[in-house]
Amino acid sequence: MITTGWDKSNHLLAFGVMAWLGCKAFPQSLTIVLSGLLAYGALIEIMQSLTPNRSAEWLDLFADCLGILLGWMLIRLLASNKHRK
Repeated sequence: MITTGWDKSNHLLAFGVMAWLGCKAFPQSLTIVLSGLLAYGALIEIMQSLTPNRSAEWLDLFADCLGILLGWMLIRLLASNKHRK
């Protein structure tokens, strides 16, 4: 298992990579990709709250949101650099 050593940065990295890949794969459907990832992050937290050994955390969902935002911003940054050349 790949880990950064801190749960919140693991969330940020995972959702950042998923957002970047989703935006690359479906550039015409960014709203669906990004909102789907946000819903997925929320679903993970809801499901964890229903298990005896896990708990839901708002900070995990916040880290997911930051990762999604960073992945999307990276796509935009790379696209703007591509158009400048």
